[in-house]
Amino acid sequence: MEKLKEYNDYIRATKSYLRKLNQFKATAENRRELIEIWENELTHAENDIAAPIAQYGEKAGHGTPELNTVEMSAAKRELLSKKITRGKNELRRLEHIIRCVERSLSMLEKQDQEMIRAYYLDGESWSDIATRFYLSEKWAAEKGRRAVREIAGMLFGSEVVKDPEQLFVFAI
Repeated sequence: MEKLKEYNDYIRATKSYLRKLNQFKATAENRRELIEIWENELTHAENDIAAPIAQYGEKAGHGTPELNTVEMSAAKRELLSKKITRGKNELRRLEHIIRCVERSLSMLEKQDQEMIRAYYLDGESWSDIATRFYLSEKWAAEKGRRAVREIAGMLFGSEVVKDPEQLFVFAI
């Protein structure tokens, strides 16, 4: 039985998504490109089917492979099809996470958005962020914690936020 997630698990997951957002985007782009390569290989593999031609001569045979050419080609096509399906499913999940995180980020107040992007995506310190926004370091970090809770609420819903009204963030 899967252990139920608790509040801190959702906050940790949200922070991880924020820290890895740029990596997720790069991975998604790489996965898209790889799927395209596999699809091209599959197209070419379908065109390369050729039945082996019997050759007769005086040389002794060296044994035969387990699969003949047609069977090897079919096995290659099946493997590529499975890779493509798995890759597309992985890409869909990754793009879903990217869209959800970006959508949630965009719902924050402008200053909170900039602070979260600076800290989690750009790796700046709370001290540097506080200086830029004319805040104390403690207040900048607190605003960041609140913003992460808001994002977690938008990502995971009622599991994180007990008060349903907190699920809605009204940005002006």
